[in-house]
Amino acid sequence: MSCNQQKECCKKECQEKECCKEYCKKECCCPRIKAFKKFMNTFEKAQIGKEAPEFKAQAYCPCGSIKEIDINEYKGKYVVLLFYPLDWTFVCPTEMIGYSEVAGQLKEINCEVIGVSVDSVYVIK
Repeated sequence: MSCNQQKECCKKECQEKECCKEYCKKECCCPRIKAFKKFMNTFEKAQIGKEAPEFKAQAYCPCGSIKEIDINEYKGKYVVLLFYPLDWTFVCPTEMIGYSEVAGQLKEINCEVIGVSVDSVYVIK
């Protein structure tokens, strides 16, 4: 299959055809995926050992209240941003328990853990 045919195939099927999968790993032609990648590249990326990009978000606090947190509140500390897909799934509580078990040790080295979910803050309650 020529490059032009492959690109046309990718546009029509959006990576669903087997013939496109290998090609699209190198250079995706799907307009939706290209647009999404371009959009995602506008965000500053978090890197281990570097300052986190600035962000604010609503948080559910252990005391039961909801407040806005600002990453700037954690300047001078190590921060683990613990991303997880959904609350109330099997893996998420397991990971949370793991971090809870070492919370004291993390505090000793000036490290905070912030859990980040795609769920609404109201689901976490």
